[in-house]
Order: sequence, then structure tokens, then C-alpha cells
Amino acid sequence: MVMVIGEMYMAKYLRRTVIIDAEQFFPDKNPWPQGVYTLETGFGPLGKLTVINRRYYISTLAGEMEVLSGDFIITEVEGKRYACKKDIFNMTYERIDLPPKPVPPPLRILKEGQIPK
Repeated sequence: MVMVIGEMYMAKYLRRTVIIDAEQFFPDKNPWPQGVYTLETGFGPLGKLTVINRRYYISTLAGEMEVLSGDFIITEVEGKRYACKKDIFNMTYERIDLPPKPVPPPLRILKEGQIPK
């Protein structure tokens, strides 16, 4: 905090730029982002269960987090994963296109005594 003539002002901070991986989740789009699973509740005789409630979750460091259709699943640099609502994601993140990683040339098997070119 900064004191200015008896008044207190909250310090301002800028979020550091970090590149993350993110996938948008839709229940009807397969495959789902890594780590998303579903829990279903229902009623009816065994083998003929009628699903009345289906929810989607992801395991995070803080516990299980519900994921809704359209949420983004974020994977941070350290591997932490969590869900983020679409509107907050769009206010916080901007898509970037990184160049593809270079592919190493294929290995060649040399005959004994052959000099590589």
C-alpha cells in the first residue's frame, strides 16, 4: 500500500504475459478436452436407467470443478488445469499462432566406413 497524506491507495498490478493452452468444451463434440468427465444421476429399473441430470467436471488442484458447455479448459505452463467461462476467457486471453516446431531430418543409416554428406 502507498500512503499519501493520510489516505491509502491500493497498488495496481499488471498480469504477467504467459502462453497457455486452451480448448473449448462442448458435450456433443468429441474428443473432450483432457481431464473432463461426466457424472449422471437418474432413476428407473437397473439396465433401463433414465438419465435426468448430467454434469461435467474437471479435477483441479482446488478440487473438482464443474464445466459447462462453452467453457474453456486452460492448461497453464506448470500443467495446472481449470475451467474458465467464455466471457472471462475472451476478456483475458488473446489467441496467438505460434510457428510449428521444426521437424528434425530423418535419420539415415550409414554403412560401415561411409561418410555422411
